[in-house]
Amino acid sequence: MSHGADDLLLLLAVARHGSYAGAAADLGLSHTTVSRRMAGLERAVGARLLVRSGDRWEPSELGRTFVAAGEEIEHAVDALPLGPGGRGSSVSGVVRALAPDGFGGVVMGAAMRQVVQEHPGCGWR
Repeated sequence: MSHGADDLLLLLAVARHGSYAGAAADLGLSHTTVSRRMAGLERAVGARLLVRSGDRWEPSELGRTFVAAGEEIEHAVDALPLGPGGRGSSVSGVVRALAPDGFGGVVMGAAMRQVVQEHPGCGWR
């Protein structure tokens, strides 16, 4: 079985969530799949990449090196223009939204804050 970028990104998710279950939920996988793939990656490396710290999984010293590689892969993928026509999937510029007062104040405000967080190149009014 080969191990590559997907397993490094999976390791990164486990390190961020501190649990297989959290990583599984975030990535749409089963807990069993995460556990099996992490065990396979550690077998391939020949060393522990995750260690228990209380009720969390934390990267071992070697694991931190692998997590850093996963972060580099994540940054590289995020920088690719993967949207339609190679334009990327980020939003930029000003986003304008019209909505009735009650809906706009409650629902649209929260939704637009999320858009701004996910796409720092845009503003809204």
